[in-house]
Amino acid sequence: MNRQNAAIRDSHTAAQGNETIRAHNYHRVFGRLNDDGNVDVLTITGEAATTLRDVTELARPQDVTAVYPVGAKTSCAHEHPEGIVLSRDDAGRLGIEIEE
Repeated sequence: MNRQNAAIRDSHTAAQGNETIRAHNYHRVFGRLNDDGNVDVLTITGEAATTLRDVTELARPQDVTAVYPVGAKTSCAHEHPEGIVLSRDDAGRLGIEIEE
């Protein structure tokens, strides 16, 4: 299912309140190439993902603790308030769809 269809489906939960939608959307991410050739990891609402601990749609969720954002000292399972940026290889390892 592409992000547009997923967003339409998720909009049907609007009656449950904005926080519920935000939390639900956060469990799905995609990547966008940045100018450095790395991958900015974003939620389907376009916000920077700050942890991948609870993302439910990764191909290899067990690898979240073994993958580190570019330049970080802690894995993607930890909070990164500035947002998560991965190498293309690590994004592929986790199965994050990259928008080019």
